[in-house]
Amino acid sequence: MTAPPFEIDLHGANVEQALRRLGQEVYTCRARGVRQVLVITGRGWGSESGKSALREAVEGWLKQAEAVVQWTTARKGGAFLVDLKRTD
Repeated sequence: MTAPPFEIDLHGANVEQALRRLGQEVYTCRARGVRQVLVITGRGWGSESGKSALREAVEGWLKQAEAVVQWTTARKGGAFLVDLKRTD
């Protein structure tokens, strides 16, 4: 896999911060004509539950985001490779 043109690394953010940043970054990417981004959530190994709260929240955000065409899991479950809609 070739690296996408832009990465959004959400490590270290809480869910609220991560979703706010994700929205801002996706908006900026689309404005710049970026069509694919790698959204890094991590796998949750550092959390108390051992699950990634960010991963679940980000996937929920991706499901409702009008700017998103599709996404796939990447980096062994620690990220999403996201295709963005064109801005015309």
